[in-house]
Amino acid sequence: MIAALMVAPISAASNPSGGATTSSSSSLTTSTMDGKSYKTYSKEIEKLDKGTGSIVISAGSYDKESSTATITEQGKIDGKDGAYLFGRTGSASWTFTVPKAGKYVIQLEYRQVHEKNEKGEEEIGTNDIERNLLINGKTPFSEAQSIMLSKIWSYKYQVVGKDEKGNDILSFEIDGRGNDIRPTLESTPEWIKKDLSDANGYYLAPFEFYFEEGENTITLESIREPVIIREIVLHPQETTISYADYIKNHADKNVSDDATIYVEAEAPNQVSSV
Repeated sequence: MIAALMVAPISAASNPSGGATTSSSSSLTTSTMDGKSYKTYSKEIEKLDKGTGSIVISAGSYDKESSTATITEQGKIDGKDGAYLFGRTGSASWTFTVPKAGKYVIQLEYRQVHEKNEKGEEEIGTNDIERNLLINGKTPFSEAQSIMLSKIWSYKYQVVGKDEKGNDILSFEIDGRGNDIRPTLESTPEWIKKDLSDANGYYLAPFEFYFEEGENTITLESIREPVIIREIVLHPQETTISYADYIKNHADKNVSDDATIYVEAEAPNQVSSV
């Protein structure tokens, strides 16, 4: 569906970090992306060095001239300063300096938005937050056209008492056939730090993006839902150790005498989709 909204692509430069010309349609900026997948892109940058250290970009440092979204400062939320609300349409860009060329993961610190309708009542959309990501005016690979940011929801359970450990005993309403009725969901916003990754789960690790040394620009174009952002952080991909190495690293740790822990799976505290 997204591709149907895009005009014909222009040929891309060979530089994987972009910097090419863009044109726009009524919904999304059409980059010079040549339709390559992340599998192809990651192969192109596979032998390039990883980045060094972390680069922190505050949400409030967006480029006021090039950003077209409605952007509103939110002040402090849940004890954290620097929160900005980015509307459900338009784009926002940030220009920053990369001290050393390399591959970086992009992390967003964000939270979902409670809006008010015409009656002044608080409401929230059930869709995930979705953005098109451009680096130096170019969408680096096709999966970056649909960056999904999930929301947090909690069930409103009926609490009927406490167990011997002081935990709530939950009860479900029953329908006429004796089946449990799923409780009502409510939006429970909190700050989330998310490394940008594939919305369909085809790639287990977060996306790696190549940035040239010097000045670079990240742009987020809105597809669905407003979002509050506090920070964008670029950091090198973390290396995950093997399970064998993990066991070696914890060989001196004691084994719990009460090793069996039961979790009531039918009553999660939070879920990421409705």
